[in-house]
Amino acid sequence: MASERKQKRRRRRRKKKKKKCSPFPKIIIRIERQSWLTREVSVDRRLANVTSIYKKGWKKGLWNHRPVSLASVLGKVMEQIILSAITQHVQDNQAIRPSQHGFVKGRSCLTNLISFYDKVTCLADEGKAVDVVYLDFTKAFLHCFPQRSPGNLQET
Repeated sequence: MASERKQKRRRRRRKKKKKKCSPFPKIIIRIERQSWLTREVSVDRRLANVTSIYKKGWKKGLWNHRPVSLASVLGKVMEQIILSAITQHVQDNQAIRPSQHGFVKGRSCLTNLISFYDKVTCLADEGKAVDVVYLDFTKAFLHCFPQRSPGNLQET
C-alpha cells in the first residue's frame, strides 16, 4: 500500500517536471516560431564559423583537410526539425526509390555496394555482360595525379 502511494507521488512529480522543463527559454521559442512562420532567417543565424579539420596525409596539403561549419545549437535544432519534416514528406509521397541508399536512414554506401555486387554476380552467373560507368572521377584524379588538382587537368 505504501509503495503504491510512493509510485503515484513519483508519477505526479514526473508529470509536473515535464510541464515545467523546457530546454529553451520562451523568448527563443517565439523567435524560432516567428522565423518558421515568416520563412526568414536572421542574418546572424545565416553566418557560420567554418573551420578546417585535418583528415589524413601531409598536414599542409589542401586536399587533406575538410571544411566543417560550426553552427549554433538553435540552428542545429532547426535543422533537425526541418530534416524530419522533409523526411516525413518524402516517405509519405514515396519520392525515394527502394534502390536509393545514400542519405536514407538505415542504408549506406556499404549497403549500396553490397546490393550492386549482388546484382553483378547474378548477371555474371547468368552469363550476361556487365558494364560499369563511374561518374565521380575526383578521387581517381587525386590518386593518379596527386601533384595536380582536378581543376588544373587540361586536355592534351
